[in-house]
Amino acid sequence: MGQRVNISYSIDIEELPDEVTALINKAQAGIEELSEINREWEIDFLSLATVNKITELRECMTKVDYILNDVTNIINGYIYYQTQPSQDMDTDASLATEMDGLEAKLEEFKKSFGQPGSNEVPD
Repeated sequence: MGQRVNISYSIDIEELPDEVTALINKAQAGIEELSEINREWEIDFLSLATVNKITELRECMTKVDYILNDVTNIINGYIYYQTQPSQDMDTDASLATEMDGLEAKLEEFKKSFGQPGSNEVPD
């Protein structure tokens, strides 16, 4: 089996079901391949051919396992995304509160220097 790499890319949330379906279909194809390999098995179990067949089955099972693990991670990520409070709303509320505080401080600062246009410095 070749080397594996992790990749990351983004898609629209509406495309997610199609992506997951494609991965599940790929896993199902791998399972069907396992069945095909198993059907071709010769009866002489104590042979090099049997060892090779077992290696082939294990590699195929590993590929299916990786795909199903990816699907699980995607679904868990989606569930996490769906169950978390909207960060945009939290951020907006936090920024609004912060802005209110800054505006109040600015008003206090202006008052401490007297009326606009006045050159008086407070004692």
